[in-house]
Amino acid sequence: MSRASTLAKAIGADGAIAVSGNTTLGDASTDTVTFNAATASIPNGINFTGGNFGIGTSSPATKLSFGNFVPSNGQTALIYQDANTRSGLGVVSGVYRMFTDSGSVLSFGGVSTSDGSTYTERVRINASGNIGVGVTPSAWDSAALSRAIQFNAASIYSYQSTNTLISQNGYYDGTWKYYNTGPTGRINIYQDQLNFDAAASGTQNTAITYTSVFTVARGATFALQGGTQTNGTGIAFPATASPSSNANTLDDYEEGTWTPAINYGGTVATLSVAFGFYVKVGRHVTLTGYLTTTNKNGGTGDAVLSGLPFPIGNSSNHYPGGSLGYYANLTLPAGTTGLAWYGIVNSGSIYLGYNSTTNWAQLNGSLAGNNAQYGPFTICYISD
Repeated sequence: MSRASTLAKAIGADGAIAVSGNTTLGDASTDTVTFNAATASIPNGINFTGGNFGIGTSSPATKLSFGNFVPSNGQTALIYQDANTRSGLGVVSGVYRMFTDSGSVLSFGGVSTSDGSTYTERVRINASGNIGVGVTPSAWDSAALSRAIQFNAASIYSYQSTNTLISQNGYYDGTWKYYNTGPTGRINIYQDQLNFDAAASGTQNTAITYTSVFTVARGATFALQGGTQTNGTGIAFPATASPSSNANTLDDYEEGTWTPAINYGGTVATLSVAFGFYVKVGRHVTLTGYLTTTNKNGGTGDAVLSGLPFPIGNSSNHYPGGSLGYYANLTLPAGTTGLAWYGIVNSGSIYLGYNSTTNWAQLNGSLAGNNAQYGPFTICYISD
């Protein structure tokens, strides 16, 4: 066939094969070849026209076009087919599909310009639906609706309909494990609650034991490590403080009650009423108290108030002192200006006394009635 030859329509009135044109096939935009007449399964047949090849379209707009041909199973083009093991492309209801068989992975990458052959993977979607960006996804849990996006050692993991986690150096295959040897941390979003967890360094692929660093939730306290979250707003500190070495760090807060007691020279007095409240912020303790005795049980020695909720700091710099405020049924020497106290370091007790005409003097049981009243009073001191 010469370039100048003219091709005529051939084979039957049904148009099963039709070829027309005035140049060699595929050489010019005027070439038109119909290889197969239109059928119900392939509307508009298979056509070569204007230098473009069309399947299911009589006027292909690109070098290869499938027109608006949409098979019922969405498999427009198969790159690989071996019985039911298939990989290819398709469109269904406006959704573009790039698929492979259910046991294989989808890989997206690039080919080296140096040899035109070497392939480098950029993104992988494994058979469970987990995505690896620059990394092969680890053996993530394959439970229904559980999916992960992994970026090397970091990942975003959604566990069914309850949890979404952002993890560093951890993955979940039914148990949280170290991706690499080293420490790990994660943010766990559970409904309206956020947990910030961490774990010390561990060995690759071994189980992780996370510790909650702090927890945030709607309508709940902000709970620090070891703190118990409760309803309401505020910050929940752990029951046992873990003091920081930084003097400007607030690492403890506590409120509670305490029960004061009094003895005279070691003889404990019988009380009818004794109660108190305290607030501890860091090392600073502020407490209030009140007590009334019914019998001093013969005690005549120095008066010592005890039962402080926290011991006074074990340093000579921590000696506290002050006035006691209100008292009753005490016989103090003339000229005294009121009841006073000072603390005993490294203990939960304070000495009671008074300011005499010359100096401070110790209160003793001989000056107290059986029904002496101490308080209400406020005491402040520094603990360890």
